[in-house]
Amino acid sequence: MAESAQPSRKRRLQETAVALPALGAVFVGLPILWGGGDESNAVATSNAAIYLFSVWVGMIVLAFALSWAFRRPKAED
Repeated sequence: MAESAQPSRKRRLQETAVALPALGAVFVGLPILWGGGDESNAVATSNAAIYLFSVWVGMIVLAFALSWAFRRPKAED
């Protein structure tokens, strides 16, 4: 049972690693939709910049976590 769980875990990690750039592109592109049609609903540029840098840092942290999970030795029971 433990042997079949390892390939499944590795496959899920690989699928997550493949989806991470697409997810990042969606989150980075999201401020484009914030503009609205008029100035009263517009988001301040400083808020959008904070959001973009937060997404950027979040993507770095997620990529680091995935790389750590790939390097972690598998349990030999």
